[in-house]
Amino acid sequence: KKMDNVPFPPSKSSKVSYMWKDIQRRAKIYQIQYKIPAPYPLKYFDEANLYALVALEEGWFVQYLESTYRYWFLEGIPAGSDENIKLTCTINNIDLQSLKEKSSSAKVSNEFKNNTQIAYEFGIFGVPSSQLMKICFGVTID
Repeated sequence: KKMDNVPFPPSKSSKVSYMWKDIQRRAKIYQIQYKIPAPYPLKYFDEANLYALVALEEGWFVQYLESTYRYWFLEGIPAGSDENIKLTCTINNIDLQSLKEKSSSAKVSNEFKNNTQIAYEFGIFGVPSSQLMKICFGVTID
């Protein structure tokens, strides 16, 4: 938020239109179904990331990511919303109440704040980024 990281800014309708068209083109190349435009901006962005941290810690992050994005981009159910996370938990056999409790804990909240601060200090404002790839995977991208 400090970096005004809004990839689809309402004030730039021509850019937004182009970006959605670009996503459509890429989806067709990879034969991925899509529902464009997907709900954006996300109202529950932070919640989606807090759930992701718990999923990462519990070892089901990839399933979380695939499910939540599928519901967001194919069904139009925003990531982080109650409906999205209920469906994501159901399809992955995860206890919803337990996930909500863990994601609202001080531990997860602090981890989210710390991760955000580290990303900010490295100049990371979107993913993927060359800095993130270098930090996480030791890969340098020019």
